[in-house]
This record gives sequence, C-alpha cells and structure tokens, in this order.
Amino acid sequence: MAHSLEVRGPLLDHIVFEYAASLPANFKLNNGISKYLLKQLAKKFLPSEIVTRRKQGFGVPLEFWFKNGLREYVHDVLFDSSLNQRGILNQKEVRKLVDLYEGGRNELSANIWILIVLETWCRLYVDQRVYSHL
Repeated sequence: MAHSLEVRGPLLDHIVFEYAASLPANFKLNNGISKYLLKQLAKKFLPSEIVTRRKQGFGVPLEFWFKNGLREYVHDVLFDSSLNQRGILNQKEVRKLVDLYEGGRNELSANIWILIVLETWCRLYVDQRVYSHL
C-alpha cells in the first residue's frame, strides 16, 4: 500500500478505529451485512443505491492515455536500447505487442502497462546495480 490510492483516511483515524473495535460484533456484521453500523449511518446521508452497491475498483483509462498523451512515453520507454541490451524482454515481441495495441487491440493496454512498470523497475534497480559496480 505504499504506492496505492487510499481514499478511506477518516476510517483509519486511531480514535475511530478504537471506538469501532469496542463495538459489539452485531454492529459490525449483522445478518450477513458487513460494516452494518457504518451503512446505517450512511443511509441517513446517501441514497440507498450508493450505500448498498457492490464494491468497485478504481479504473484507470490506460487505453485513452496510451493512445493520446502518453503514446510518445510508451515508445520512449519500450523502444529504448537499454530494454533490448538487458536481454530480459524480446524487443521484436514488445514491438509486435505495441503494434497490435495501436492497431485497435485495446485489451492489451494492461500488458503495455506491465511492460512499462517492469522496464521502469529494471532501470531503477537492475541497471543501477550494474552501474554501481563499474
């Protein structure tokens, strides 16, 4: 969680946490409803469809970013000579993947993201070790 989006800050306050820990179990889980007391309170201020909806993730518009403002960044990172010289990834296969993505295979955006993260990690940790020993 050191590098994630955390949007529940008020619920992590130690005073709130200590109070919640002191509550009876049926205030926390009641008839299969978790966070029962919190949801009962929320119903006073929010529409029921918000209080009762299923948990959902935080989506990131990778397809839009990679085809618009970050397209050049994708190319700068994934087609840099250091990626090929390191020998971890096959440059031709990376090129094929990016070409497929840019040709309309939007579902490959997560794969592109993984490669960018891997390449960035390699630059920070693998290459740094190599250079620090020279």
